[in-house]
Amino acid sequence: MTATAVKVTVPTVTLRDLVSRAAKGSTNVDLIPMSGLMQVKAEGGKLYVTTTDNINYLTTYADVTCDNFEMVLQTKSFAQTVSKITSIDTTFVIEGTKVTIEANGKYNLSLVTDAEGNAIVFPSIEVSPIGNTYHLTSEEVKSILTLSKSSKAEKTEVPQVLQNYYADSERVLTTNYFKACSNPVKVSDSPILISSIVMDLVNSVVDESGVDVYQNNDYIVFESTTGKLVGKKADGISDYPASDLIGVISNTLASSVQMNRTLFIQAVDRMCLFVDAYEENRLTLNFTSEGLNLYAPKSDSSETINYISVDTPLVSDVKFSINGCFLKNQLSACDKEALTIRFSDAAGLQIVCGETTLMLGLLNDVE
Repeated sequence: MTATAVKVTVPTVTLRDLVSRAAKGSTNVDLIPMSGLMQVKAEGGKLYVTTTDNINYLTTYADVTCDNFEMVLQTKSFAQTVSKITSIDTTFVIEGTKVTIEANGKYNLSLVTDAEGNAIVFPSIEVSPIGNTYHLTSEEVKSILTLSKSSKAEKTEVPQVLQNYYADSERVLTTNYFKACSNPVKVSDSPILISSIVMDLVNSVVDESGVDVYQNNDYIVFESTTGKLVGKKADGISDYPASDLIGVISNTLASSVQMNRTLFIQAVDRMCLFVDAYEENRLTLNFTSEGLNLYAPKSDSSETINYISVDTPLVSDVKFSINGCFLKNQLSACDKEALTIRFSDAAGLQIVCGETTLMLGLLNDVE
């Protein structure tokens, strides 16, 4: 360890931002020691904070003026300490295996060492880009983490491959078979799967300028002016039903109306109080010439919402059943007040939010 004491001072606001964002990369799994550690390093006028779950690597960084130093600490105790510091500057005094944090007061932590008491070498990985680099704006990242995320499978749902995000040079696709989303964000030259873990961590590196995306055979990298995420690609691309989804979502349904998002979601929220999980949260939608009637058959409850306008005159009423909670989920993710709603009693419901299309499939029978 260090023979003589090292003393460095950094701005607290910078330190707190870097640590809070990087801490999300620590999973703190007892069987994976590295998953609970954080590397803090100053080098070349930048302060770097890095964590890993032993598969993915998250680094946040910012410009600082201080001497070079490096230390590895337990993420949980260090992050909790830094989050409560309110002094303008934070000073680290590193001596041997001891770190004294001088801020509002003096707080002592221990460096992480190996079995022989030597400083550990924190793992890292370098990715040599293959193919094009794509730039995503902050708004595009937000749309993936709201609109696309609202349609992917959750941990309790199978098959597991549907818990990932399918991405290619034209779109990001998500589905759990009953709901789906096609988001026209370009991420990759060829089809890949991005895991939920990696996609959630992108929030820790994206900034106002957005994020650059590049990859090689095994890893995908999201890099901005304030952070870098090296994520392992998910397996199972051949099992993802991309072509089927693209075919279904690309099929523009014949009937179309304009609806107010707030009024729509408020009505669905109320009606979801009367659906039954054991009956697939069944909500019957009846598109009539006078408005959309929502009906919960389990409790015989109903509500009607007016359209903003009707794009395609209805020749007759269109009626079908969908999962009301899935509909609420998708509407909650939309950030546009005027939504185009396309529908068919043979195919289901499409919600067009900006350039993104979300879809809900039919339940087996119509009430």
